[in-house]
Amino acid sequence: SIPDPLGPLYDLAREAQWALPQAIDHRQGQRLPLFSDALEIFETKTQPSLLVIEDLHWADDATLDFVRFLGRRIVNTHILLLVTARNDRSEAQMRVRRALGEIPAGNVARIDVPLLSEAAVLALADAAGRDGDAIYRATAGNAFFVTELLCAENETTPPASVRDAVLARAERLSAGARSMLDAVSVFPRRADAWALQGLCGVASAGQLAECVSAGCPA
Repeated sequence: SIPDPLGPLYDLAREAQWALPQAIDHRQGQRLPLFSDALEIFETKTQPSLLVIEDLHWADDATLDFVRFLGRRIVNTHILLLVTARNDRSEAQMRVRRALGEIPAGNVARIDVPLLSEAAVLALADAAGRDGDAIYRATAGNAFFVTELLCAENETTPPASVRDAVLARAERLSAGARSMLDAVSVFPRRADAWALQGLCGVASAGQLAECVSAGCPA
């Protein structure tokens, strides 16, 4: 789906009961004056506030501009801006990286969230009375997959939430990349490059890159 322009700012306005939609209409798409209005509100707050923007890799250009704008001036506010984004090498993540790269380094703290270790998965599974070895083999420590399988009826059948998440991303792929994803899915863990080239031909590298860019577990 196409992200709504300045969607997070609209959400914030609803929570804080600002007249932001009217302000956006009044500004007629002029981003800088609108961002300045929001910053003025932030600067008048005397109590610390937490502003959360999730999945920034799906954000529109206007929202990324807002993050740049606020990030450069956040030291003058009592705002902590927390954003989450994928850490893969997709084009969406590259847009986030470029936006954050234009914010002074002293204003940014990055926290990389690694895959869950085998020990962590086993501990979570043990607490839930599930087969931790099976869950770790199926997920390789992906936190979303782990939590969904812990709630599933069994450890070997992916729940609907996982299938829907993967298929939603797969539907955005070209025919060639989708064939690549289908080919990879038959391998139990990892597929070697020579095997993928044999299955998908010389275009396999580009198809694999497209899968990764779309966030598909190819």
